[in-house]
Amino acid sequence: MVASSAPVHFYVNVSSNPRPDLKYSSIVTNVLNKNGCKKEALFNINGRQYLNDKFKFSNISKINSTDDGELLIYNVLAIFDLMAKVNYPYSTSLKRPLPAWPIKEACKPFLKAKTSEEYILASFEVLNLWNNYTGKYKEIDLWDFSPPSEAGDTDGWDWQTCTEVILPMCSIHGAPFDPFDKGNCYHNETEYLNNCLKIYSSIGYTKEMFDPYFVQNNYGYEWPNASNIIFSNGNYDPWSAGRWREITTNEGSLYNLIIEDVGEMYDFMGSNKNDTESVLNVRKMERMHISSWIL
Repeated sequence: MVASSAPVHFYVNVSSNPRPDLKYSSIVTNVLNKNGCKKEALFNINGRQYLNDKFKFSNISKINSTDDGELLIYNVLAIFDLMAKVNYPYSTSLKRPLPAWPIKEACKPFLKAKTSEEYILASFEVLNLWNNYTGKYKEIDLWDFSPPSEAGDTDGWDWQTCTEVILPMCSIHGAPFDPFDKGNCYHNETEYLNNCLKIYSSIGYTKEMFDPYFVQNNYGYEWPNASNIIFSNGNYDPWSAGRWREITTNEGSLYNLIIEDVGEMYDFMGSNKNDTESVLNVRKMERMHISSWIL
């Protein structure tokens, strides 16, 4: 079996990885820095009228309050998070239609920006790249926008993160060290549960459904008797914060493989002429190990 981008050590009470939630945003920040996005760039989104004029928002997405402005900042950060996961050397439509190396494309405007207005326009380019790379849409809908995705609907995954697959998130530093808010944390179980209740209580969700120890109690975090498993992770994938081991290694027939400079599940993507040497080597190792198990 190959488990690509599986955050098997991202849960609570993993002794070998006590705070994976702190590593997650650090990985995204590292990807941004390596691709030219300045740490201070995303703190310059302000001026309601300027934003509404320049960002081509639909009426439902106009910035009319301070809270709307905070949501806009969160939206830009969330896009960088998602782009880090699909940072491949060729265009894809896995989550949204995107160009090759989307993080590098998104960071280009920040390299030229010097004024607050230029940083704002650079942030617009991020939103537009994610929401409208094909140029199909005339306006940006921040709060009500779900274009087709090859990955399918994410509602099922979101529900799982509030029931049996609890994945706490938090920034290790916050401003000015990285663009993610240090206070935006759900490591505390009560805060995490309250957020889930806010989202899903209207469709029958209750606190009894919240089980942060489900994975630990049912499967455990180490598997000394398991065999024939390959764990693979791109080191630019934020989920690699919860990977089984930190380096390429093995314990018996359990293997941990690291793919350099790319996002999630890259080894599962179809073969492409622009594939990196690292993923070609990892796929070769996967074939070799699987062949040895079935012969």
